[in-house]
Amino acid sequence: KGRGGGGGGGGRAKTGGNPGVTRQLQGFTVSDKPPLFVVDSPGIMAKRFVTAEERVHGFRLAVSGCIRDHVIGNPGLAAFLLLHLRLKERKTDGDSKFLESLGISEYPEDIEDLLALMARRESNAQTTADSIDENQREKYALQLLSMFRKGSLGPMLLDDLQ
Repeated sequence: KGRGGGGGGGGRAKTGGNPGVTRQLQGFTVSDKPPLFVVDSPGIMAKRFVTAEERVHGFRLAVSGCIRDHVIGNPGLAAFLLLHLRLKERKTDGDSKFLESLGISEYPEDIEDLLALMARRESNAQTTADSIDENQREKYALQLLSMFRKGSLGPMLLDDLQ
């Protein structure tokens, strides 16, 4: 039986599958015995990422789903993720299984090639990077991001811990 407290209204926090749902500070009593109060606050985000390092952090947050996808665009996020997957593969001497997870045996040259390979896998047609349209690019980029976010491409960190 949550009671609203602090800056919040009723007894429940608004939630959603995308970032940006919490618009104001909200407080909730979760339990009277023992007393437990939870505060939900909106995330704090820079309005823009200026330096190269800030942009990398922004991409990491967006690929993880912490920034709405449309801010950067799914193909751009998928390209960043592919770059990260390739770097991980180099560090592990080719021990990355992301292509196997995608059901692809050919190594893509770039993100456009990867999206075409994903389209070819699904349609069994000779699809090339030049032949996929914008809707297909969005579809397969979102599919790649969704698989990453669900953990289907294997466990990994986007941050460099060195």
